[in-house]
Amino acid sequence: MPESQLTLESRVRQNPAVLSAEVGESVVLLHAERNAYFDTESVGARIWMQLSQPTTVGAVCEALRQEYDVEPSTC
Repeated sequence: MPESQLTLESRVRQNPAVLSAEVGESVVLLHAERNAYFDTESVGARIWMQLSQPTTVGAVCEALRQEYDVEPSTC
């Protein structure tokens, strides 16, 4: 499978095969088919929630920049 790079214009969304639950400021994710579990911190949780509807990487980054006052190059 060829590698692909995300750009600011890349469209992204939550993977429907991944189950998620909010726990405080975190979100826990479970991909049962791959036997994979992830626990996010507050920023990861915000990203996951933004991906509930298809969006672009640029839109996610812009929202994070506003909420967390982060430089574009860092985001």
